[in-house]
Amino acid sequence: FMPNGELVAANQLRIMPGNNGKGVFLEEGSENLVSKSSSGSFEDMSEFMPLSKTGLKVVDDPQTGNSGINPPTNGPWSHCLRITTPGDKTGEGFELKLPCARGCVSFFMRGKGKLRLRVFNLTHYTPGKPEYITLSDQWRRYEIDSVPTWSDDSDLRLRVETASKQAVTFLVDGFQMEPKTYATSWMPGGTKRPVETIVYPLPQAMKDMPQGTMCLWVQPKWTSRTAPMVRDLNGKKPRSREFVYSANYAPHIYW
Repeated sequence: FMPNGELVAANQLRIMPGNNGKGVFLEEGSENLVSKSSSGSFEDMSEFMPLSKTGLKVVDDPQTGNSGINPPTNGPWSHCLRITTPGDKTGEGFELKLPCARGCVSFFMRGKGKLRLRVFNLTHYTPGKPEYITLSDQWRRYEIDSVPTWSDDSDLRLRVETASKQAVTFLVDGFQMEPKTYATSWMPGGTKRPVETIVYPLPQAMKDMPQGTMCLWVQPKWTSRTAPMVRDLNGKKPRSREFVYSANYAPHIYW
């Protein structure tokens, strides 16, 4: 899946706008700890709990026919949750039971109203730091990387609730919890994404050269994570190179 929820066919490159037209999107490995049903298919709603008299219903997105940006109608994004609050009091919405783990929780929403997002540890009655957001009529992704103190017996819940008395309706989909402090592209619940690698076959003329230089543009999507590894596979002993980038620097690979 692309960062915006768009589905890409299996074993196909994820293409995004690049420095010279288009570029290949590569991503680190991760996993979605949320169950398959709760992450987006919604066959089993037992992990969702309405708050007060809030209504929860599995529907198609009336704006696009499905819930994602450009996903297929028969894929994991073919349905979403419609949340309807009566507006009788503050704190109407829903809770989602989360796996007992520390990580970043992310999900997509669309609608109107002002909401409060947070993760609760019901076992030890410790709430995480709340996030206040104003919904958009376009699908947007939200993430919470502040998970409260937890232990093996913790009962963690994601709570999405109104920040004041509001009778609002909004859509939500694409739940994900990762063992990281930040969110990566969505994947179906209970699945893992391996570390992505791309191999570029060099022309024979370059392979025959005893030494040379190759240049490429890289646009990092992080602030302080480990740099990717570039490996020269030409020869009996693969050699590795790490490169460091700045905003206007094109990394060079030497051999």
